[in-house]
Amino acid sequence: MIDYDKIKEYINNNQPEFYWNYNDELSVEQINALISNEDGMNNLIDNIYENSIDYICTLENNLIEEIIEEFAITFKTDDEENDFYYFCKEYISVDLNINELINRKKIILFYETGYTIEETYLLSKKEVKQELKKIKKALKIPQKETIHDNALLQVLYQASYGGSLVIYFYAYLSDIIAQIDRNTLSFANMNIAIIDTVNGSGDNTFLKRNKYVHFPLSRNKIFYENSIHYNYSFDVCGMIGDWCESTQFMFSNRKRKDTVTEISRLKKLQNIDNEYQKTYDKGGCTFGDIDINRHRDTYYKNQYPCGTHCPHCGQFWID
Repeated sequence: MIDYDKIKEYINNNQPEFYWNYNDELSVEQINALISNEDGMNNLIDNIYENSIDYICTLENNLIEEIIEEFAITFKTDDEENDFYYFCKEYISVDLNINELINRKKIILFYETGYTIEETYLLSKKEVKQELKKIKKALKIPQKETIHDNALLQVLYQASYGGSLVIYFYAYLSDIIAQIDRNTLSFANMNIAIIDTVNGSGDNTFLKRNKYVHFPLSRNKIFYENSIHYNYSFDVCGMIGDWCESTQFMFSNRKRKDTVTEISRLKKLQNIDNEYQKTYDKGGCTFGDIDINRHRDTYYKNQYPCGTHCPHCGQFWID
């Protein structure tokens, strides 16, 4: 006679675990969803389960076969064996081992300060001074502290097309997921940049400041660099993965008056870009999408205005 209580105890002590190959990793889309979406973890688990159902069933069946051998169980009929398998599967819960997968990945992220710089190459000296003050205010650097002014001015001039003022940092994905829903993100020794994710340009510098400065936090303010279409680190500069690891950061909960309520400018741009990509993946394209790689059958027209044209949506690129 089968002792089902002992079977349940054996299952609880020997739950099967999902095995990840050494080169398995999360996709850019999965990582971005974990950072930007409160339901990202649940969606990831559902996605892995759906795409690995055969492997999960194999793990379940292997455990049941182990139980049958361990307890020397025999069945008189096929129905009796089927019922036993059904009973065991009610108590088997395959550990997808998500944390092991997430802990592998160290990634580049940036915090969007919320300040946007317009094109700078036509600014007067007076306007440049005003812009410098606004940048220091956005970075919470006291105006009387001038040691970094030259470095900030150089970034301002180099990023002549303007863009968003951001702070880059390098972290394990697991650390970010565990703390991203706190209300404050603090930085010291900051790698800051002005980035234009539409045209793909910008510049960066390192500000050696040991004192932490505190910024309001929400998921809309944190970006995974690889999820940005024209990202600064790789597409623009071709940097190595840990170039901003000198940035120190910490998450905390603090009493705040400045909370994040609106969707940031970069998040809006990213959402638009995601819609462009979805349209392209479905076989279409969108007027206004300047990425020529998301248009099919483009052709060059050597008549005024000369440039490349998309025959499907009407998008064009003038020489």
